[in-house]
Amino acid sequence: MGVWTALALGIDGGPGTPALCQPLSQRPTLFGVTPESPLRVDIGVTMTLPDQDVSALSAQITATDSRGLPLSADADAAVVGATMALLELLRGLGGESSAAAVGVHVRCEIGAR
Repeated sequence: MGVWTALALGIDGGPGTPALCQPLSQRPTLFGVTPESPLRVDIGVTMTLPDQDVSALSAQITATDSRGLPLSADADAAVVGATMALLELLRGLGGESSAAAVGVHVRCEIGAR
């Protein structure tokens, strides 16, 4: 789980992967971003795997701006959707995990050049 998480979402405390951040960067107006005002989105993902069964994976996803303030409902839904799309790929693989829970915090820069 740790390796998959690092490859698909990012390394804890670091930048999110392109697979996670690019879908968000493609919708800057949803985040209220203009070329003059980029935004850092901090994303926390806590995954639990009952009985270490990957196909039973569930996740709690949180997203805030760089000040720790919540995002708009639409921006939050976009973050959850982008994250869940990646988690569905993992869930579809099935198998067993060596961990019953995994957590990661990453950041995506929206509108930064």
